[in-house]
Amino acid sequence: MHSIVIRTRRRAPIDYPTSDPQYSLLTSESILLNHTPALNQFSIPGAESSYQLVGSNGRLLYFYAHGGPIFALPFVAVLNRLGLSAVNPEGEYNFRGEMRMQRLIAAFLMSTFAGTLVWCARLLLSSTWSLALVVAAIFGTQIFSTEALGLWGHT
Repeated sequence: MHSIVIRTRRRAPIDYPTSDPQYSLLTSESILLNHTPALNQFSIPGAESSYQLVGSNGRLLYFYAHGGPIFALPFVAVLNRLGLSAVNPEGEYNFRGEMRMQRLIAAFLMSTFAGTLVWCARLLLSSTWSLALVVAAIFGTQIFSTEALGLWGHT
């Protein structure tokens, strides 16, 4: 199920270049590297005009709740080990790196959810009906469209 959802998502033409979850994994990396959600230590082009960032007591912070960035810490740690990062070696924000990480994490989470849905459906339904239910859930709800594109608060 993981590979089906991830492969389908990679081939889909859906793309949202900037959105609310932008900078959430940068916040995760800041927590991992510097033990603070403050983003002051990174060079972020356009930070002053970004609605996702806010200044508070001399610190630059991700505006939205930090539950998502905290939840993503283990995923970000693994992806950092694999060479993916929201920060380039010069300490500058890497938009493409963050979006790639977000898509991978979101696709993994949603395919895990789909696998759980198959398992639960199999408790009550036949294999055919279970698969039909999961396909309808994946492609008929936000699981594939919105959720698989980034780490929204409800992902």
